[in-house]
Amino acid sequence: MKKVNTKRFQQKNPENISFQGDSIPQKPLNTAKNTPLPSEEKKNERTNETISERTNERTVKDIVSENSYVVIVPTERVKIRHSFDIFEDQKTALDKIQMALKDSGQKRKPVLGEMVQEAIDLYVKEKSRKLNNLKIIREQSSERTNERS
Repeated sequence: MKKVNTKRFQQKNPENISFQGDSIPQKPLNTAKNTPLPSEEKKNERTNETISERTNERTVKDIVSENSYVVIVPTERVKIRHSFDIFEDQKTALDKIQMALKDSGQKRKPVLGEMVQEAIDLYVKEKSRKLNNLKIIREQSSERTNERS
């Protein structure tokens, strides 16, 4: 049998343990949301008042509180492929809606994917009306149009 060195497993006294390394850094002071950062402040030499360089432009953070969720709808949407499980009666209902729209005089049968996209948009819109912590923000296009309103 192997001989075990018992001195290796003896515990040190707490008084003999020394800690090495840097001390824990102090946390920065909490500042109010609208308080400008020191780099954004300047002093008026004549009146000795502090001048802030912050702009009045509203951001998403200004519009929505910290405890809410933001759904941003871009002007140009990108399609992704994703599979979802739906009930058989839901698929049957969508098929019947397609046929009813075709029979009512539409030139082409609506695409199931477009119908589901419309349904999801309506669902998100309804939920954002009912929930106080969910906001929808639509991106504004940055292009200027030549049309006058």
